[in-house]
Amino acid sequence: MKTPISVHLVVALEWILGGLMGFYSLMFLVFGFYGLLHFNLPRILTSLGVTILMGALAAAVFVTGRSFQHGRKWAWRASWAIGISVASLGWVALSDALRPPQRPSADNYFGVIYGPLIMLFALFGFILLVLPQTRRYFTESPALEDGGETLL
Repeated sequence: MKTPISVHLVVALEWILGGLMGFYSLMFLVFGFYGLLHFNLPRILTSLGVTILMGALAAAVFVTGRSFQHGRKWAWRASWAIGISVASLGWVALSDALRPPQRPSADNYFGVIYGPLIMLFALFGFILLVLPQTRRYFTESPALEDGGETLL
């Protein structure tokens, strides 16, 4: 069966998300090196922990996207979980920006811009996941259910 365009779009969204998470994990690694220069052990440990967590999540998103592209049924469910997580992140950013700040700053209201934007991307992904051609792709590919070809 030919892969529908909706599957390619979901994979592209997941890989963009994984790339952003990988970029942010590298940024936290740089913050850790900055803490190393100033002998700030809590900053080093926090940055290293966040770097490992974000890197692992980025790898999981990339693996899910690759498996989604190959028609694995578990990847469809995992893509729903990723979308719910991204929509929740957008909601948290928006609600945090709308709460009155303790110390006024120009950065306090940045979540008003990127919170709804993140939620729109998640909504776009949800719409792509429920399209009939996407669902048909996962129900009509018996060779790739769970045992099919290898991931890498």
